[in-house]
Amino acid sequence: MLTMKTIRTSLLSRTLLATAAVTLPVLAQAHPGHGLHGLSDGLAHPILGLDHLCGLLALGAVSARFRGAAAGVFAGAIAAALAGGILLGNVIGGFSGLEYALSLSLALVAVPLLWQRAGNLAVATAIGVVVAGVHAMAHGIELQGNAALLGFVLSSTFLLACGHALGRLLVAQPRVQAVLGAGVACFGLWSLLGA
Repeated sequence: MLTMKTIRTSLLSRTLLATAAVTLPVLAQAHPGHGLHGLSDGLAHPILGLDHLCGLLALGAVSARFRGAAAGVFAGAIAAALAGGILLGNVIGGFSGLEYALSLSLALVAVPLLWQRAGNLAVATAIGVVVAGVHAMAHGIELQGNAALLGFVLSSTFLLACGHALGRLLVAQPRVQAVLGAGVACFGLWSLLGA
């Protein structure tokens, strides 16, 4: 029997398969050295760079813990950190430990996800600013041109919104949040070994 649930599941499966088919061939071009100057480069880079993808989705999931003015403070701080990081990266470039900072920031963003409580706004915001700023700085170095930077901002906003939606679904599932947080932390520590 055909039900709405079956139709939604089938549509989601086909959408995910089509997305994978389109994006997998370009995964190798998610990081520097590939002439990242256009809008499509900026759009693709946060999605195809696994470290950026994990960081932005995790930040979005953390944002789902806050409501009202607290949510506005968190979102505003993240937006300011993204803008500041892009400018710093574009103007002054990187520093010798940037790859280490990127890896450590992924482990750091897992802290609010591992908490079983609603979370402390000041701590979560401070962590979010560091994570967003460091990742945006890396993008500011790698992406050149206004179109690429616009693509980065649009793609980052989309990923934060997706992470927020995921966080809203999991707000009543602290164990699942903890597992996801542990996974992000492990990925950050694992990438630290290769930094």
